[in-house]
Amino acid sequence: SASTSPDPVAGRPTVTATAEVAPTPEPEPTDESGHRTLADVLVGVRLPWNLLPTIDQAVEASDRRVSLLTDAAEPEQVGTAVADELERLGFTIQPEAEDRAVAARADDRLGLHIVPDAATVAIDGRQRFPEAGDGAVAIDIWLIDDAS
Repeated sequence: SASTSPDPVAGRPTVTATAEVAPTPEPEPTDESGHRTLADVLVGVRLPWNLLPTIDQAVEASDRRVSLLTDAAEPEQVGTAVADELERLGFTIQPEAEDRAVAARADDRLGLHIVPDAATVAIDGRQRFPEAGDGAVAIDIWLIDDAS
């Protein structure tokens, strides 16, 4: 759209254009199979407790899962804060055990697993989370496939 106003110098009308901004589209599936990635599903997430992605020796790297690590909170605090954030994004949380839950929103389902004392967990004799220090808490988040 455009509006006119007098030119303060010459008294002539000037035209000012205003751009219309298109809405942000939903992310398209980004993996080769056409499935949404974890990043697609978690658009807009704000991670609590300084959670940062970390290496997990127990699984291959994938765009459908992430392990996050913090030393800023206790396991219960991490679990509650992550659940609250997922609820803010429209997920419903269903606890399955003290350290596990499923988050669901429309067709998206996420598995959640809290790992207390992440520095002490070993896989095949190696530290599962090599970046974990004393008192660190990890949380695994992964997309649950339709078939599972």
